[in-house]
Amino acid sequence: MSAGGKSRGKLRLMYEVAPLSMLAEQAGGAGSTGHGRALEVVPGRIHERVAVYIGSAEEVALAEQLKAEG
Repeated sequence: MSAGGKSRGKLRLMYEVAPLSMLAEQAGGAGSTGHGRALEVVPGRIHERVAVYIGSAEEVALAEQLKAEG
């Protein structure tokens, strides 16, 4: 857990999130951390973990919107 009791995510950015996000985007979907495209995140550590939303572009946009509201 990070400060404030919020989790930093379960999947590793470089080994899990980025490859899956690239595949999703190539198939017409999207990959997001909840704050923007997962492929635009610059890793600070080799095993950095992030939250991830992967799926159709519409569903990922809805998930980002709901995260921002709640």
